[in-house]
Order: sequence, then C-alpha cells, then structure tokens
Amino acid sequence: MAHINLQLLMIALVTLTAIPSEAGPITIRNISDTQSLFETDVDGSVGLLNQTHTLVDIPGTPWESFSTIFEDSGFLADSITVNWSIRHLDGPHDEDIDPNVGVDLPPLTFTATAAGPFFANLPLVTILHPTAPGTIDAPHIDDFFLSMLGTVTTLSLPTPVPGRLAITDYTMASSGRSTRRAEPCIGFRRMSAPVRLQCLIPQRPPNWGR
Repeated sequence: MAHINLQLLMIALVTLTAIPSEAGPITIRNISDTQSLFETDVDGSVGLLNQTHTLVDIPGTPWESFSTIFEDSGFLADSITVNWSIRHLDGPHDEDIDPNVGVDLPPLTFTATAAGPFFANLPLVTILHPTAPGTIDAPHIDDFFLSMLGTVTTLSLPTPVPGRLAITDYTMASSGRSTRRAEPCIGFRRMSAPVRLQCLIPQRPPNWGR
C-alpha cells in the first residue's frame, strides 16, 4: 500500500509542475520621454489568475501617462485589455501653448482565438496642440498609438483544460509624438527586436498646407 501511495504522490507532483504557474510581475521599459516623443513598452504574460497592472506617471516629464493592463485568465482562452490616458504637458516648439488637453484612448482588447503570434492595435489618435497666434505652420499635432503583440499557446495534458488558449507572452507598446503640421505622422510600423513602434513620415503632398 505504501508503494502505491508513493506512486500516486509522484504522479501528483509531476501534474502540478506541468501546469503553468501564475505570471510574474511585468517588465516596464521607458524607452523615450522627451518633449517630442513618448514611448513605453510593457512585457508580461497571463497566468492562472486574473491580474491588473497599473502604470503611474513619472513626475517632472513632458508627458503625463496613466495606464492599466487587465489580464483575464479565461476558462477556454486568455484575454488582455489595456486602458491608456495621456496628456502632453510640455511641447517641443517655442510656439506651442502648454499643456495640451488630455486624451483617453478607447480600450484595446485582445482575446486569444488561435495558437501562434498575434498583433492588435487601435487606430491612430490625433489631436491638435494649441499654438501662439500667427504661427505659420499651425496647427501642431500630437499623435498617439497603442498596440500589443505576443504569442498564444495551446495547452495540452496534464493541464486542467486541454486545448485552452494561453497568452504566454505579450508586449504592450504605447507611443506619442508631437510634430508640426508640415511633418505629419500618419502611421506606425513594427520594428525588429527589441519591439518598437515608429512613426512613418511621408513626403509632403503637392498641395499640402494650401
């Protein structure tokens, strides 16, 4: 009987170690926080339990940013929802009138539907940055972009729910950019590792500003 109990105990230990553990803390990478550019990446993964991460602003910087990342460990599939609020406090141009109004971006939600890499983003959000009267290249603009990418894995036995879709890693990227009207920012692109999002600056259209 003791031999049988020992076998059962060994099976239980193997089963427990095979189940993914609760995700650890997120990693925050403050890439840029200048008068003209804001970039912050967050790396994480979804664990066995729901978890909310709150990112607070760094005082004394040109941008005021607050965000939350909600990791939902669903029964059949994981999901992530990001909320982001940002305000440009100190513009890069002498003619900028500071601070600009704040922006609450719509929530960005991704729910795992298939195994493999994923990418999700919100449309580019653009607001005007006030300028002094008589500014030739007015209006100035602040652009904001929120995205996430990562990996979805299909869990197999001996997990409690075989076939469950787990978000085993993700990167949330928030970007803000301030420009003059003559150099608009119309989109972003994914960069090679480490993950970055960069503004695409096109050539000026023939009749731009007329």
